[in-house]
Amino acid sequence: MEHQHQLHSKESMLKEFKFLIKHKKILLRSINSNRITINSQFKVMFNLIDKGLQNIEDLIELDICLGKINTYIAMAFLNSMEDHTLELKYITRLPALLFKMHLNKLKILKVLRITGFYNQLVNLPSEISYLCNLVELDLNHCALLDLPKEIGQLKHLEKLNLNDNFFTALPEEIGDLKALKELHICNNPNLSSLPEEIGDLFALEILNMHHDGLEILPRSIGKLNSLKVINLDFNKLIIVPPEFSQLSHLERIHLRHNRLKKLSLVLTNLKNLQTIDIGENDIDELPEEFGTYLH
Repeated sequence: MEHQHQLHSKESMLKEFKFLIKHKKILLRSINSNRITINSQFKVMFNLIDKGLQNIEDLIELDICLGKINTYIAMAFLNSMEDHTLELKYITRLPALLFKMHLNKLKILKVLRITGFYNQLVNLPSEISYLCNLVELDLNHCALLDLPKEIGQLKHLEKLNLNDNFFTALPEEIGDLKALKELHICNNPNLSSLPEEIGDLFALEILNMHHDGLEILPRSIGKLNSLKVINLDFNKLIIVPPEFSQLSHLERIHLRHNRLKKLSLVLTNLKNLQTIDIGENDIDELPEEFGTYLH
């Protein structure tokens, strides 16, 4: 049975259940539509849990129920959407059904915020690609392990916030975000490298990746001709690729608290540079020309 194959683990479903129960009252106060439908699904969920989830059929029903609750919650917030901006709260999943039912409305969406302070989202569906006019996507502090490759189809995206998640890698399709100006991927300690395709983000102005686990940077980073600010504080970098010297629009470089022993940059190429922060590294000596910029 296909649904059984896709079934979440019992542990993850019980975690979802606890999260939704904890926020049930405030959730129902927050929405103006689908309240009755959501309440009825909560009753079904309570009955399943009280019964003790005795067999696989109970788990399948709980899985379906959780999916429905998330769909109805998202629909309720979508119905109250204003100014092409949607902020989702108290969801544990982003069901594909939501995209299929409300495609016309989602196509005009420009800003989507799903911050983890009010959610427990662990993955994005491939249908995220339907949000073809999205300009800003904020997934701060969720519990995401990865991104679907379809993220690269958001051709108008200018700002992407992936702070405080659990990424170990980024899909190479992230390089397809040709309009992207800001990329924030901080506090992902298991993220040790970037795909070479990161260098294809020709419009990128801000790359913010402090407190990750970066050990190496791709040489393609030298292709980011629009980059003005790069923050790589608190990583595990041993070297900075010489291609950094090609980033002629750079204004600020933050490399504090890495494992750098040497910094070889041709500053004459960095005509807009104002600041280099390389504190708390293992660098013994720097050329005199660095003195003007160091902090």
